[in-house]
Amino acid sequence: MDRKHETSMVRRALVSAGFDANNLRVKHGKGTGWGWITVSADIRRAPSCYCSEPDAFGRRETCEPCKKTWRDIYNRIIEITLEETGRTGDYDGRIGVNLGFFA
Repeated sequence: MDRKHETSMVRRALVSAGFDANNLRVKHGKGTGWGWITVSADIRRAPSCYCSEPDAFGRRETCEPCKKTWRDIYNRIIEITLEETGRTGDYDGRIGVNLGFFA
């Protein structure tokens, strides 16, 4: 499977799983990381969020509801991507996931 097809296939699967297409980016690595696929998404905070206030380094995700939300979404993205690509092996099949919170 070529990289362009793999990227579009993963993106379609994530959107059909309920991820917002406007807050989702799927791409392949370049250079020495050419075999990696990276999924980046902006996710909502947990409804019961009680994270600390912003400080000099930005807002810190310290509350358990936000940590659980992050873990659940991370695991779901890995699961869908592995299923669609058929990847296996080290580092979850060489899949990187970057998640950030938005208000």
